[in-house]
Amino acid sequence: MAAKKKTKRKAKPKITRKAAFLAAYRATASITRAAAAAKISRSVHYCWLERDADYEEQFYAADREAAQIIEDEAIRRAVEGWDKPVIYQGELSYTWNPKTRRKSTKPLTVRHFSDSILLALLKGSKPEKYKDRQAVEHSGPGGGPIRVHQQRKAVKLAELLSPDELSTIRTRLSDHLRGDRGGNPDPAAK
Repeated sequence: MAAKKKTKRKAKPKITRKAAFLAAYRATASITRAAAAAKISRSVHYCWLERDADYEEQFYAADREAAQIIEDEAIRRAVEGWDKPVIYQGELSYTWNPKTRRKSTKPLTVRHFSDSILLALLKGSKPEKYKDRQAVEHSGPGGGPIRVHQQRKAVKLAELLSPDELSTIRTRLSDHLRGDRGGNPDPAAK
């Protein structure tokens, strides 16, 4: 009996965990999801970033690709929009076929666009034209500086009063702040 020749199978190229992580990150732009897909913990990715300069370079290239994919999707949603199915009383609505007088199998949809994404894209691409312009300015009369002169007036007034008069004013102010207003208003009557 003749011996069968064993045919050598071509070995599948072994994909490393680093390559699996980077491929998943390009697709998801999520470190958590990429780590789960590569069957590693997030901390392994951060260790690789610290210890492997080649990996760090590859990761930042993948990060730029992922960011571009996200930006492309944002532009698509803002400019081209997407079809959103119409729900009526909790059920999908379908288009009507007048020839067969039945509803078709195609759900009814409405085209939606994202104005907020479009505005964010405009602010990012032309900030000099579309940035938020808010300014809070505190100024005194005629746009000048704010003058703090009430305190200066109080100091000058206090310099003109005797110590007994200052004591009386402090007592009255203290009574007023406590709500005790039933006392004798004339300090000389004491």
